[in-house]
Amino acid sequence: MPFWFAILLAGVVTSMIIAYPIVTLFVTLPIQRRLRVQSQDYITNWAIWPFRSGVYAMAAVIPFTHWEKERNRSFVQGMNEVRKTATPIQWLLSFWLLSSLAGNLLLALFLMVVEIIGGWPA
Repeated sequence: MPFWFAILLAGVVTSMIIAYPIVTLFVTLPIQRRLRVQSQDYITNWAIWPFRSGVYAMAAVIPFTHWEKERNRSFVQGMNEVRKTATPIQWLLSFWLLSSLAGNLLLALFLMVVEIIGGWPA
């Protein structure tokens, strides 16, 4: 593995490790508290602990309004409530977490493809 790829991979992994607890403290917990007061916290009922921050981040960043006509109407409405409740700073923190998660996934897939093809060129 080339040095530049190792540095890139280490940077993306470090970003994810730092982003996850920050999003948990400053996005997931405050939004959860606000929605529980209004009895609109539907995500906590089905998302288990290690994935809850990722689900809240996804709900804050991705608009799910066009799925409201589907069968899972209450699920989509719960996602929309998270999006409406999130502040711009919470949106940015959520975007940071999702970007680092996607970067990890893409780098891992790239590494697997390179290994399958035959390794790094000399």
